[in-house]
Amino acid sequence: MDSGRIDEAKLINTLKGILRQFLPDEEIPMEKQVRRYLDIKLKNLSGVTNSDGDGIFFIKDGKSRLVYNNKTKNLTYLVEDLLNIMKMFKIDEDTAEEIFKKWFQSNFGLEVNLMYNQN
Repeated sequence: MDSGRIDEAKLINTLKGILRQFLPDEEIPMEKQVRRYLDIKLKNLSGVTNSDGDGIFFIKDGKSRLVYNNKTKNLTYLVEDLLNIMKMFKIDEDTAEEIFKKWFQSNFGLEVNLMYNQN
């Protein structure tokens, strides 16, 4: 069952990549505002690598906000963070996720293949 979800996520990300080819670079609606919000909301994240080195937990105020898998290059985020962005800036899930992904990559220098939410 999990492989079906992973295949679906890969297909969605592939389609997003294809669509991005037809959009002007850096022209995502509300991107600058959302990036500023993320800079404020998630500043002072500290990364902690797990014992086998496969994952990095990004922690703020004692709470794991993001989890990055070094092997698969997948990023897991708190669903509340994405929902807040969607509500505040009135953007759809795909746009919010793409901005979040770009923000993470530029701030931490880590490539992201797929993104997942956690409760």
